[in-house]
This record gives sequence, C-alpha cells and structure tokens, in this order.
Amino acid sequence: MGEINGPMKKLKPQRCKTVGWLQRVEKDYIVIATSIYEGEGDDPTIDGCAIPIGCIESVKRLKG
Repeated sequence: MGEINGPMKKLKPQRCKTVGWLQRVEKDYIVIATSIYEGEGDDPTIDGCAIPIGCIESVKRLKG
C-alpha cells in the first residue's frame, strides 16, 4: 500500500507497477527514473526509486 501524507501505521507491502526509464542495474537492485529534469549536466536530477532485485517479477520494454 502506498501513501502520501498519511498515517505510517497503514503502510504494508503491496504488489505495484512502476513505469519509468531504467537508469542503472546493480548487483542487488535497479534504479528507475519516473521523471528526468533537463539541463542538469552529467548527473541529472530525477524522481526515482531503487527496487531490490528480489522484488522484481518482470521488466518489460514499452514502445514509445
């Protein structure tokens, strides 16, 4: 269950779908950018998340 500005006691793990740009693949996790801000140089500012490899069921490439 996801929550923004809500009570912490309500939060529990839940299956979800994340859509974004794959930024990095590490041994234990991947980094997905849901937004990439332009004009930030070699290390762009992103909205993103790191997802543990063990939590990933599938990765699909979407046609753009």
